[in-house]
Formats: sequence, C-alpha cells, structure tokens
Amino acid sequence: MMAGCSSADDEGDVESTGAVPQVSTTEDVIVTPDPAPKEVRTVATSQVGEAVQPDGVPLVRARITSADDEVCEVCVWLADDSAERSQGLKGVTDLGEAVGMVFSWDEPVANRFVMIETPTPLSIAWFDDTGAYVSEVDMEPCLDVDAVNCARYSAAAPYVLAIEMFQGELDAIGIGPGSRLELLTGTEAPTCDASG
Repeated sequence: MMAGCSSADDEGDVESTGAVPQVSTTEDVIVTPDPAPKEVRTVATSQVGEAVQPDGVPLVRARITSADDEVCEVCVWLADDSAERSQGLKGVTDLGEAVGMVFSWDEPVANRFVMIETPTPLSIAWFDDTGAYVSEVDMEPCLDVDAVNCARYSAAAPYVLAIEMFQGELDAIGIGPGSRLELLTGTEAPTCDASG
C-alpha cells in the first residue's frame, strides 16, 4: 500500500542519531532478549477465509527513500519485541493492507533469520542504526519439522531494522542499495487507514 512518492527535498531531512551501540553477535536465532521487560502483546495469526494474516502486532507507517531520492510512505506490521520477532510471519499467507513486516531492535544486531514454518517465499532487507540500507536476500520457505535443516539468512553488517515482504516486492517500494528506511513516530495503529 503506497501512500505516494516525492523527492526527498519535498519531505525535509530525516534525523538520525550518531551514536553506535555495542553489537550483538548471536548466531542462528531470529531474536535477542530485550534489555528491559516491557508489556507483552499476544502474538498469533488469524484466519481470514483461506488467508492467514499477522495478529496481535500493530501497524505503523514507514518512509522509504530510494537511492534516487524518491520517497514512499507505506503501512507495515511492526515486530519490536522478542515474542513478536520470534513469531514474525510464521504461517502468514496474506499481509492485508500492509506491504510487509518490519523487525526493530534498540541496538545493532547480527542475528540470522530462519524461515521456520513460513509457507510464503519472502525477501528481506536490513538497515543500520542510521536507517541506511545494509543488504537484502530472497528467502525460501522451510516447513521441515527439524529447524536444523532450514537455511539461515544473514545481513552483510549489523542492523537495527529488517523488513520482510513477499518475494520480489522490495524494489516496488524503492528498497535497494542506497535506500533508507525510517519508522514514523506516533503512527502505531490497529489498521492501515488509522496509521496514515
């Protein structure tokens, strides 16, 4: 769901922090523990006809600035705690009005992603603590009951944001080398319409 595109000059500058926190180097996991406990939201999936959508996670607006300064605002599911990141898009076959799911950490991590119980081929892109593109990869479903047999997918460098979309769709919203990703503060909502 694309809200519109314009040059970055029309939107103003995106502010970022200059501090680079310590890097976590956990292997073969999707998540790291949060430094402090916070309210836990129940994470599950809900059946909509034959389609399964994420459930129990909020929607937010995200701004993608492509390498050629085109700016697009999109609606995404947000997984920003350990339980939500662990669930991710497991079992999901329909993203609803959102274009994908953003995984967010407070500090840079180098975790690998695993497609356990994820039936839909996905593409993932990672972004560092300044919002700058790190790398991307296409990921294949792994429905094997033994997670040891599932491929692991890694970013080229530590990251604080990752966005998963149905395979091949990153380019459609301007994600690629030289792009930037920003979650828009104060846009968390239960529906895309309310988050715009």
